[in-house]
Order: sequence, then structure tokens, then C-alpha cells
Amino acid sequence: ANSAPNVLVEEGQGWITQAELTDDALFTQGGFYLAVYEPDMAGLHYGTLMGGDHTDGGYSKFDKKGVVYQAVCVPPYDTGFQPTPNAHATEQSFAFELGMFKIDFESPATTAIFDAQVSQESECPPYSVELFNYSTPGEYTWFVNGEPFGAVENTLTLNAPGDYEITLAVFNPESCNLSDTARKSFSFPFVPHVAADWQVNTSDLCLQGGGALQAVFTGTGAETLLWSSWQGDFSGLDSLALSFTEPGNYTLELVAAESACNTADTLSYTFTYHPLTLAAEVWPSDPCSLPLAVEALYTGSGASDTQWFIDGELLGESPDFSTTLPQGSYTLSLAASSELCGTLTQSWELNAQGTVMVEVDPLEVTLCQGESIALSGSINQGLPSWVSPSGLLAEDTNLSAAPDASQTLLFIGTDLASCNGADTVAVVVTVVPPPVADFAAVYLPDPCLDALEAEFVFTGEHAASLAWDMGDGALYDTESVVHSYTESGSYTVTLTVDNLPCEPAEATYLMAVELVGESGALELALPNVITPNGDGINDCLYFVPKSGSMANIADFHLRVFNRWGTLVMESFSPSVTWCANGVEPGSYFYLLSYTDGCSGEQIDRTQQLVVKGE
Repeated sequence: ANSAPNVLVEEGQGWITQAELTDDALFTQGGFYLAVYEPDMAGLHYGTLMGGDHTDGGYSKFDKKGVVYQAVCVPPYDTGFQPTPNAHATEQSFAFELGMFKIDFESPATTAIFDAQVSQESECPPYSVELFNYSTPGEYTWFVNGEPFGAVENTLTLNAPGDYEITLAVFNPESCNLSDTARKSFSFPFVPHVAADWQVNTSDLCLQGGGALQAVFTGTGAETLLWSSWQGDFSGLDSLALSFTEPGNYTLELVAAESACNTADTLSYTFTYHPLTLAAEVWPSDPCSLPLAVEALYTGSGASDTQWFIDGELLGESPDFSTTLPQGSYTLSLAASSELCGTLTQSWELNAQGTVMVEVDPLEVTLCQGESIALSGSINQGLPSWVSPSGLLAEDTNLSAAPDASQTLLFIGTDLASCNGADTVAVVVTVVPPPVADFAAVYLPDPCLDALEAEFVFTGEHAASLAWDMGDGALYDTESVVHSYTESGSYTVTLTVDNLPCEPAEATYLMAVELVGESGALELALPNVITPNGDGINDCLYFVPKSGSMANIADFHLRVFNRWGTLVMESFSPSVTWCANGVEPGSYFYLLSYTDGCSGEQIDRTQQLVVKGE
């Protein structure tokens, strides 16, 4: 049938004698009848009796799976109600008592049922727990505090006191509910026989030179005390005094034991003795040499962290430290710290002074008077300035000046914070005046000879060197020159005067050389017309040789007459120049008389002269 079977529960007052029982009935007598019928009461599926007289004051409960929970009245004379071995109570103590049972008629369901009994009642572990499994068939898994430990019906051994939860999980894939779980909890509140406790005091662990530790046992239940320390093991003492001197980690251990349960309690105390000391070596380089190199090393002890600062700025976090610093004043600080002793600090003052150094190239300068000079210096630190004998010229590394006389200029670098305060370089400036070229020429030889000898003498100024070019290929470099011209002609004598670094100066002189041996007798050209109008052409009467040389003229006599025979001008100089001053234009004549100095010949000439107007 598809419908669920019917469960019948029948109760009576006294024994039930007419109930229909099946062969697998639990009990064949009793005052409580339970049966399971096929759907629609078509047939009996199961029937059994249970002990008990009636249900006065009883309790009945049924669930949908066919599980019956029942309480019945059990008289003292009833022998049909038989408790199971794991029942809460198996014997009656009063005349009438309440008997309780549970019966499940839904055979396919999986049910987890177990009992646990403590078999060891000692206060001392281990504890033994016997497990009884009353579950329906299936796969069984046992758990203690969530951890699996073995198969069904084990004896569980617990080695330590505490709270335990024992769980049985039953799994049957053919049942309607597949699985079921049952749990039981136990508590083993171990009452220790030994309770270890102490008071431990140490001296200040940040003090130098070591310290002391004092320990006093304040616990209970101990029969023996065993102390283990860095100074050895001790027993039978309720207190202990120890000392320590070297930095390091120290541990004191106490084992308090008793023999009843053979238990012990252990205490351990660990401390670190690392007194914080602040010491360091600082090695700055020469403060007069920049950059200033600084090296430092923490040489103290007990610091877990070291920090180096320059003017409050963190620059290093290790025991050793190095840096370089430009010119200036600085504060180097060290902070050494430990978790136990806090932080200690120390500072050092550093002064990076440096040395002022200046340079100028070149150190000697020569210039021509009136020219400008450009000088440039260099300075590594401080303020630059240029100074002359007359005072400050510039506050810069560069200088442009036009000194009018030789002098010494000073390039000065000043830094009062440096080691030397200042540095100076002298530049020697030589002012050279410009050369002046001039000379005098003196004719020396007899003009009647075949060579002309002349002397040239330097009359200028400021000559460092002279260079004569005589116009005929001859060159000289002396202050005076005596030179002979062997051919007639015009020669340009050039004198070049040098006085470095000034530009050279030049002077020239035109030499007209006419040698008698080449030109013959002295003969002068006789002008016959002059035009004194100031145009520079034939303005005046003067004489030049047609042959020979003017230098050979002797006894020169010139007379100019108007056409009425009146003398208007007279001269005895061969270099005479007459420009008809004070006379009217018209016809004139002149008488010229001179002697050839070489031949001694007297020469007389008469020449008509026309003086024209404008």
C-alpha cells in the first residue's frame, strides 16, 4: 500500500489478555498494547505488549515517523516492565513509579543512540570513558570535540582535564533520513594539586655594571621546587637571589611538583639585560678643505635603533654613518634607543670652513697706454673684489679697466668664516707709452763725388726697437745710421719704431740724390713765367738743377728788375723763392750769377720773366 501504516496504542487498567501479537513482539504480557497495521487496517504488521499497569499521570507523544514516547504507571508487583541496561534508573524505590519507554515503528529510519560511562573516577588523569552504541545499522563515526577518533564501542582515554563533547554520526544510504547524530558532553574539572606562582623582581635593567634578581615562590601544593638559572640549578629553596653582569638574555625557570597525581607546574621568566650606553666616534676631515667629509660610528651598547641627524634631518639609520657637507656650521646628532631603556641623544658641532682660494691668469699684463684691459679671476668661496693702488675697482670676478700708468692690481677673495679669511693674487700691469717715430737727416759727403753719404739719427721716443729702410734695399736696426747712396735718384727713407704691445709708428724722408759724376756740370733751370694766383702752379720763382746738384752751388746772386731797370728783388740764397709780392703783373727780367762748386766755373745768366695776374 502507498499510504503509511497505522500505529495503534491501546492502554488498559491491569493486564491485557486479548491483544493480537506478532512473533517478533517485544513482550507477551503487560498492561500497554502497541500495534502497527497495514494501511486501511488491512492486516497486522506488528503487535507487542509493554509492561505497566495503566497510564495514570503518564505521558504520551507520537511523531510522524512512528516513534512513540510513553510513560506508564508501574506498580511494585509488576514484573513485565523491564528496563534496558542504559536506563536512567533500573530499580523502583517507591510503591508506584513512572516507567518510560521509546519505541520506533518506522524501521527504515536511521537513529543514532549511544551511552557513555566514565570508568575512572580519580581526580588524576588519564580518564577512561566506555562507549555503548544502540544505534540502527549503518556506518558509524565517532568524534571527540569535532575530531574523529575510531570505530564503534571504543573505550575512550582522555589524558587531560577539560570539557569534551562526544559525537556519534550514523550513516545509512538505504534509510529514509540517511543519517542521524547523537552527542554527549563531559567535563573533567581537574583540581590541580600544584599551583605554581611567584614574585620576581629585578633591579633597573638600564643601569651599567650589572644587576640582581629576587624570586619568591608564592604558590601552593608543591612538594618539591627546582630552580634552573644561568648560575646553575637549585632545589629545596622557597626564594632565590641571582646576579647578572654581562649584557644578554637571561631565563629563570621554576618547576613545582607533587607526587599524588605526579603533576607539576612550571613557571618561566625571561628578561634582557642590555643597558643602553651612548658613545660614538666622530671623525670630521680637515675643516679647511671642502667639502667636509664626516664619518661617525656608534660605539655604545644596548641600542636596537640608531639614528643620525644633520640639523634635525634624518640622514642615517645604522651604527656607522658618513656624509659630506658644504661650507657652513652644522649640528650632528645621534639618537640611540632601545625598547627597554628609551632614547639617549648626543650632539656634536661641525664647522665646514674651507679655505678661500683665488686664481688669475695671466699674472702679468702689458698694454699700450690708452687701451683697456679685461681680467678674469676665479674664487672657490667668498666674495671677490679687484683693488688698485687708488682703491676698489670692482666687486666681481671680472674686471675691465684702462690704467694710465703701470701698477699692481690685487684680486681678493674674502670669506671671514673660512680658515684663512681671505686670499690675494697680484697682477702686474705694465702700461707702455706708444712709440713716436722721428729722425734727422744730415748730408755728409762732398757733392762733387760719385756717392752721397748721409747720417740719419733717431729723435723720437719710446722705442723698444728700430727698423730703418733706406729705400735702396739697405736695412738697419740701430738708433743712428750712416748710409751711402751710389746712384742718383729719389729714395724714401722709412723708420719704423716698435714698442709692444702698441702699434708701430713710422716716419719717412724723401732723399733726392744727384751725383756729379753722373749728371755733369751744374746747370740750373731758368723759369720765364710765374702766376702768383695761389693755385699752386708756377706761383713763385725758384730754381732747381737741370744737371748737377744744388749742393754744389757757390756764390749765388739773384737780382730781379722791372722793365725800367729798377731792382725789385735781390737774394744770395740758392733756395730762394720769390712770389712777386708787392709788384704788378708785367714784364721783368733777372740776372743770375753762381759758381759751380765742383768745377769752379763762374756762370752768369739773364732771363726775361713775365709775371701774370689772375
